[in-house]
Amino acid sequence: MPPNKTFRTLASVLRLMLGGIFMFAAWIKIKDPMSRALFAIDLDAYKIIPLRYVQTVAWMLPVAEMMLGAVLILSAVGVLLRPGNRLLMVSLRLSSVLVCLSLVIFIGAMSWAKLSGKNIDCGCFGPGEPISWKTMVRDGSMLAGAMFVAWTAFLPRRKTA
Repeated sequence: MPPNKTFRTLASVLRLMLGGIFMFAAWIKIKDPMSRALFAIDLDAYKIIPLRYVQTVAWMLPVAEMMLGAVLILSAVGVLLRPGNRLLMVSLRLSSVLVCLSLVIFIGAMSWAKLSGKNIDCGCFGPGEPISWKTMVRDGSMLAGAMFVAWTAFLPRRKTA
């Protein structure tokens, strides 16, 4: 059974919000050299990435977040304007799944750090935000929304007359 209009509207709004959140989070990290340096320090505190790669990841991760957010927004808008376009549907599905995967990785890293007893910043939206139950609930809520968005991207579309 194809989703009704309210269902599709909710999915579209969530796509735009998630894309905006990813782009905002990226912008906070790349807007100036100090933000990039502080993000690199946050990344290094996790002790997951070898030190020699921290600077590269601190630069590439926000760029990837920015691109992923932009693709999610553009493909969501594109699908609304041209619902039958296969390339837009593939882009929407891929970006939706990648947002889910990114959030799973981010939440996994934060969980690992917290369970390891590390009292560090999450690095999500810039410096000064320690990992806490609030950051976990926030990111978990985004993951739930992202999973809904990914699921709806794979639902069959209504035939247009």
